[in-house]
Amino acid sequence: MKKFILILFSVILSISIYGCSETSKYKTKGFSIEASSDYNKFKHEDYELYLEDDNSFICVFKETKKSINESNIYDFDSVTLERYIELFYTNNNIGECEIENQEGLSYIQYVLNRTEKAYYFRIYFFKTTTAFWACQFCCYESVRSEYEPLFIEWTKTIEV
Repeated sequence: MKKFILILFSVILSISIYGCSETSKYKTKGFSIEASSDYNKFKHEDYELYLEDDNSFICVFKETKKSINESNIYDFDSVTLERYIELFYTNNNIGECEIENQEGLSYIQYVLNRTEKAYYFRIYFFKTTTAFWACQFCCYESVRSEYEPLFIEWTKTIEV
C-alpha cells in the first residue's frame, strides 16, 4: 500500500511540475514548432511568430539572405551560424554569451535582471539556404526550472 501511495504521489507531482497540457503546432511561412496549447498566438510586427502564456513567451525572428546581402554589412553565404550568433548578441546588446550546442542545436542563454523581475532567455539559431532563424524562449527566472525542460523539448520539434 505504501508503495502504491508513493507511486501515485510521484505521478501527481510530475503532472503538477510538467503539466499535462496538450501541444499544438504553431506555423509561419518557413517555420513551425510544437509547444503547449496554452499559448496564445499574437501578430507582432517585429516577429514572424509570437506566442505568449501567463509566465513565458516564444518569439521567432527571421533574417533573410536578401536583406543581409542588401545591407552590405556581410555576405550571407560566407557567414557561419556561429558568427551570426555572435553578431546577434552583439547587435542586441546582450553582452558576452557562450554559444552552446546540445544535440546539434546551437543556442545562447542568459538572465536579464530588471528592477522588479528577472527573466531567463534561451535562444536557438538555425541557418537555411535562404535565412537565419532565431527562436527565443523567455520566462520569469522564478519559473525557469519548470520551463527550461519544456523549451528544450519543444525546440526538438522545430522545422525550418
